[in-house]
Amino acid sequence: MRKTFYYLELFEREYFSKAFPDASLYDGDFSGNEEDAEIVCIRGKSAFFGADAIKKFPSIRFLATRSVGMDNVDLEACKSAGVEVRNAPGYANDAVSSHALKMLEKLGVSLKKKKLGLVGAGRIGRKLAEKAIGLGAAVVAYDVVKDEAEAKRIGFKYVELGEVLACDVVSVHVPLLPQTRHLVNAEALKKMGNGAVLVNTARGGIVDEAALLKELPRLGGACLDVVEGDDFDSPAARELASKPNVVLTRHEAFNSREALRKRCEITERNIRLFEGEE
Repeated sequence: MRKTFYYLELFEREYFSKAFPDASLYDGDFSGNEEDAEIVCIRGKSAFFGADAIKKFPSIRFLATRSVGMDNVDLEACKSAGVEVRNAPGYANDAVSSHALKMLEKLGVSLKKKKLGLVGAGRIGRKLAEKAIGLGAAVVAYDVVKDEAEAKRIGFKYVELGEVLACDVVSVHVPLLPQTRHLVNAEALKKMGNGAVLVNTARGGIVDEAALLKELPRLGGACLDVVEGDDFDSPAARELASKPNVVLTRHEAFNSREALRKRCEITERNIRLFEGEE
């Protein structure tokens, strides 16, 4: 099947040129310059892939996004067009959870004898729970989908969102969906205690930045790897970056060599499974 890859970093270009020698590889974003492509591969930072993008690829049958989240894809439009979509879950569990801990360390926060609350206990959230418990923290989590076996194995328990928000450190690990946009809003932030710390390594749109700026003076701080729309030059992002109790990195938590290789491997496997090779 004809394949085309977009928004490639050098490492990815090297990997996919070996995995799929006949594929078309582009450093830039998709432009519909491969109309006969049946398999299209994008990444999380690509432009939104919706109905207009689908029209650029009349032969498309499969869309692979090299990301955990799929907020860059119109899943309903793809479904209507008969396009199967697969993401790359789990590739950055260790990298992102480690980055969260490094940001907390930079802010001067120790998890020893602290209570960590997870808003979302998927793969990354659970990995952070393991590490935090190893550092002496007690961990609770809120999630609409519960894996009691994993919670028991790791040593955390599921509670309601209000109890999570009352923890010493609150870490966000949910996908950006219509129902999670600004989940951490003014009301939620007011439930956080004085001196508490917010961590967000998920998606910027989950946190209401205007509300966070209002609450920051009484909070211990915020550790943010993402901002609304990934626009680090927006007025809100610039103001957040200027605050002494904010650690802000530019959506780089996932960006380790090991994680990027794993992302490529998962993407390759997704494509080969679609082609029936595995």
